[in-house]
Amino acid sequence: MRLWVQLAGAIALVAISLVALTGTAAMRVSTQKASESAARLLERDAAGLAGAIEAWVQTQVSAVEGWNRPFVAGTPELQARLQEAVLLAVPGTVAAAVVDPYDGSALLPPLVLGDTAPGRATAMILRLPISSVPGGGVAFGAPYLPPGDAVPSIPVVAWRVDQPYALGAELSLAQIGALLRRQQGEDRGALLLDEAGASIFAGDGIHTESLLPLLGLAVPSFTLDLDGGEVNGALAPVVGTPWTAVVYEPVAVTARAASAIRLWTLELLGLSVVLALAVGGVLARSLAVPVTRLRESALEVAEGTYSRRVVPTGATEVQDLGRAFNHMAARLDQNAALLLAQREEIQSFNAELQDRVEERTRELEVAQEALVRSGQLAAVGHLGAGLAHELNNPLTAILGLTQVLRVRAGDDPLLAQLEGQALRCREVVEALVRFTREEVDPGEAPVVDIGPVVREVVELVRGPYRQRGLQIRLEEDEGPHLARIDHVTVRHLLVQLLGALEAGLSSGAVVVGLTRRDGLVVIAVDAGMPLERLRGSDEWMTAGRILWVARQMMERVGGVWRDGERQWELCFPDGSAHVD
Repeated sequence: MRLWVQLAGAIALVAISLVALTGTAAMRVSTQKASESAARLLERDAAGLAGAIEAWVQTQVSAVEGWNRPFVAGTPELQARLQEAVLLAVPGTVAAAVVDPYDGSALLPPLVLGDTAPGRATAMILRLPISSVPGGGVAFGAPYLPPGDAVPSIPVVAWRVDQPYALGAELSLAQIGALLRRQQGEDRGALLLDEAGASIFAGDGIHTESLLPLLGLAVPSFTLDLDGGEVNGALAPVVGTPWTAVVYEPVAVTARAASAIRLWTLELLGLSVVLALAVGGVLARSLAVPVTRLRESALEVAEGTYSRRVVPTGATEVQDLGRAFNHMAARLDQNAALLLAQREEIQSFNAELQDRVEERTRELEVAQEALVRSGQLAAVGHLGAGLAHELNNPLTAILGLTQVLRVRAGDDPLLAQLEGQALRCREVVEALVRFTREEVDPGEAPVVDIGPVVREVVELVRGPYRQRGLQIRLEEDEGPHLARIDHVTVRHLLVQLLGALEAGLSSGAVVVGLTRRDGLVVIAVDAGMPLERLRGSDEWMTAGRILWVARQMMERVGGVWRDGERQWELCFPDGSAHVD
């Protein structure tokens, strides 16, 4: 994409972004303000409607009670006049009756205003809430639709305990219907709900099931989906009644102002795009041509044509850029030859230096290996010589005393066993001396069955293992396991390995396996856990020198020491072929 196109697009993008952000913020604020204003207006109208209905109900009910109050007791003629007075004097009264305050039966023929359907007075008497005033007073019942009428009414009863009758009246809710109609319009609706959430005035076409959860709650406004359309509304309880006044209007009415702002924002956005593209195109073209020439010249310089130069044109900054490019190209041309000569010199020096480093590295590796081996062998030799010197004297004394005791005591089995163990200790010391003096010759080693030696060592360490909460188990193949190695060395190696393993393990079972494999006699010691975890413990690090000595001894006697993932293997040459 061309540079001038990118610049024009960037300028247009910045302008469009600013207009879009401003318009979006204004649209959000206006929508929020319009919604809040509409919600407050709906709440006010709902509260006003509820107050008007409350005033009408209280006025009408008080009027019925007021006409009943002067009549303490009276004759049937006086009661008939009371019915007539209530029917004519209380606005909205459609029917009046004098009934028994205990069973609700009519004491006089009820009066009905105008030409109404038969049974209207009977329907009113059956709905009089006489049980609501057991101690006297006035009460009104639930709204109902009288026979032959499309406007609902409420039954009202007034009674005092000193009266032998109760006054009943039917009040038409036509005036409340007029109040609701005044709240309604093309974009607004009004409802009056009873305590069950049903609309008192049928035929308004509104399904009020969604409003049921809101009745009785302190929720002045709401947004619900009524009759397939989303509406905003407010509700207010009618004090003194179980009714609730509701005023609502479609959400689209509230969104009209936001729609107008959105349209204006889009128009402004389109105009900004056109202006930004025009201005950006003019500015970008004035920059794009000189920059394109510089780009082509820079590519030639990058390919090695250091003699390339440009003619500074365009804006002052672009001319300065052209002069800087020409200076750069001249300096590159001057430095190219110098860099080439220096590179050749450096390559020659690097080759010579690399040869010297490799030679010195080989010499250091050989010297280090020899030094480490000498130090290790010297340490082992010094240790072995010291042990041999310290052990030989007490062993000689023990062996001599044992032999003297045997002469005195005769063939005592315990003394014979003691002498045998002392001789075994002497063999171990002699093997250690031979090892430290490098007198071990694998070819001259005897051929022995190492099976008894392995079983003896396993039984020897079983007790210390049990004290640390460890178990040790021996698994061996059938038949003799002949190997070219003396049994003292086998015992010494296995004791060192199992001793180091005992120091490193904290739990688990150790399995010692004895088998023949690939011309070797193999003693496999399975630690029961990954060796990497075992090698990280402090006790194992302390006992690690024991294993180093054991590895050195394995090399001296011609054996192989193998490390696996969970086990060690001590491999000795199979001596079966050397048995006569």
